[in-house]
Amino acid sequence: MDTPLSALVLGARAHAVLAGRMPHAVNACFLRDDWTCHECGIRLPGFMEIDHIRGHQPCDAAHLRTICQFCHNLHHAGWAANRGRLRIIWAPAMSQRALTLMAWQVLLFSTHENESAVFGELRGAARAIALDAKRRERILTNIIGAAHAGGLIEALFALKRLRTEAEFSRIVASLDRIVRFWPTAVERMLNHPVGKAADLGQWRQGDFFSKAQALSVQHWHAESSAARLARLVEDSTGP
Repeated sequence: MDTPLSALVLGARAHAVLAGRMPHAVNACFLRDDWTCHECGIRLPGFMEIDHIRGHQPCDAAHLRTICQFCHNLHHAGWAANRGRLRIIWAPAMSQRALTLMAWQVLLFSTHENESAVFGELRGAARAIALDAKRRERILTNIIGAAHAGGLIEALFALKRLRTEAEFSRIVASLDRIVRFWPTAVERMLNHPVGKAADLGQWRQGDFFSKAQALSVQHWHAESSAARLARLVEDSTGP
């Protein structure tokens, strides 16, 4: 909650305008970082965004970092939440970084059409993990009495003005232990039948990461991923 409100509500259009003013710096940043998100480590050539280190203003590549859409949404959580891009879920056993990386793998593999046994297993697990995230959203709602990410963020800013710094820090610390953000784009595959039972914790321990990472490198290097990813997320992330 140390991020200024002006940054939390900065949207995609403002970022596009900024990027248009410094195309050479943006390209140099992507090449330097090898199209890899500095937050979660996902690599998606042609589908990454720019993270500004020292405020949102024109600058050179030294003051930019490559970031994926899901992690970037977290940097501007007020804007993203109020446009339906983020959900809040109960996941105390997982870091936000691990959860975001899992969300990318779930999105990629839940819609993959490869019919091999390994891909089929991952596809079924991806759909079940997405369903489990919905269950965890309901659990968190029962715990904290809030179901909307944007409402929670606004409430915290209100509390920051009404409580002492020590009281506010205790509230934020208690939420940090259990609240995680889940990209709404991943929920689009819930329109399809859910495969074998799985949950976030089970597949974290069951090598979902290692299997998915290895196969995603193999597959996403073999085709143009940017256009496909755009189609996967465009219907559920809002304007």
